[in-house]
Amino acid sequence: MKYFLHEQDSPQGGASAQIQAGNSTNEHPAQTVSQVGHSEKEPDNPERSVEEYLKNRSESLVPDKDPDESVLVRLSLLVAFSAIFPNVRLRNREKKVKTLNLLLAVIGPPASGKGHANCVFPLFDDIKKAVQSTFTLLVPFKDAPAANPVIAGNVTKTRLFDHLYVNEEAKCPSFMYASETSTILSALEGAHGGFRDLIRCAAENEPLDLSRKTDTVDRSITFPYLSMLLAGTQNQAAGMYELNSGTFSRFLYHTMGCNSELKEYHVITEEDNKPEDTSKQMSMEFLSVFSYYRSLEIELRPDRKTTLLYNAFSKEVDQELTDSMKEDKSMGYRYIFNILKIAGILALLRIWLNRTSEVYTGPVVMEITPDDWNNTLQYEPQLREHFVRVYAFMKKEPKVLYQPLLDALPDEFSAADGCKKIAEVKKVSSTQSKDWLKRLLSSKLIEKFAHGQYRKV
Repeated sequence: MKYFLHEQDSPQGGASAQIQAGNSTNEHPAQTVSQVGHSEKEPDNPERSVEEYLKNRSESLVPDKDPDESVLVRLSLLVAFSAIFPNVRLRNREKKVKTLNLLLAVIGPPASGKGHANCVFPLFDDIKKAVQSTFTLLVPFKDAPAANPVIAGNVTKTRLFDHLYVNEEAKCPSFMYASETSTILSALEGAHGGFRDLIRCAAENEPLDLSRKTDTVDRSITFPYLSMLLAGTQNQAAGMYELNSGTFSRFLYHTMGCNSELKEYHVITEEDNKPEDTSKQMSMEFLSVFSYYRSLEIELRPDRKTTLLYNAFSKEVDQELTDSMKEDKSMGYRYIFNILKIAGILALLRIWLNRTSEVYTGPVVMEITPDDWNNTLQYEPQLREHFVRVYAFMKKEPKVLYQPLLDALPDEFSAADGCKKIAEVKKVSSTQSKDWLKRLLSSKLIEKFAHGQYRKV
């Protein structure tokens, strides 16, 4: 394949504004919940520091990582944490309330270490037991799923809607994970798939509706939420993160090479801390964090100083996106807000680590401080670089992705003939073949030159 997601092929992200922001201090800190358990002095217990906590847990979950894998594990933990605050809200620039849910795509060749993202999968076990033991659906419906924080990637559109519906009723996290992006792609192209619209709406907390005749009930989800963690190869990525549909812009990205070296085998003794031990410990900690914030509707707000830092950062990123993405730069606006979401997650973890009770009872408006923002910036330059890198890859990729269809189609064809040929090649229904025709059109690989008539570009 001609196009690669390697570092040397991608635009480089600048970090001048981040560095300047990191050197700023809050001259007039507000006396709010942001100061709960916080002081100038470093905490005696290093795990009262969010970064020490994430560092220690990531090292225990996946020992002996190289630097790229270490970043992956921490990002995966942040995405998993983003799912367990269903009652927390953060307003965007339009002052619309959003959850902290994050979507992360991990892209790399086989044996690149992307499978380390698997480490977060067991961390929801105790939340699942707690929710299922205490929640009963008020208005049951046929084949309703149990509340479950982890949603399988191999799912139908209707079943995904049912999961999101039940989880919203239960105030249960919704976290979709697939260690192979091809699992999602197979489901999307299946006879009952095609749930990209649900992913896009749930990522943005946009209302969803479903009407089925099987149980003659119309159901609505007022405020859906979904965090996602997908890992896959470059070929799989090409079919998943479409630019024109808006799927691409909802994700953060982490790309990986295949530069790791063979690690020496070490004999494990009974005294050694094993990854499964850390998983069990973190599963209890996830339940503790979830339970700590579950009973209140909480709104996060960046304080005055953090707002200034965030706006300066936004302007710098906007300029880079103008240079690298040009007319598509607005696709990066969600990226900018996702960085603020990460700061919000770190703020919640900071307060939880310094808790004096098992349930949060403080003010319902909580502040994101400059410390939270500065801790976030350690992730940002690489996230930005990879976001632009995957954009460049996807911008060039459509012809490679759709080449089998283009080869099968004549130079000029009717909509009916084109859909018939697409259905044969892709082995999909006539309805789904129309979606593929629209993708070819939106990717500017074909054009409409008369009513119902198309030709290759």
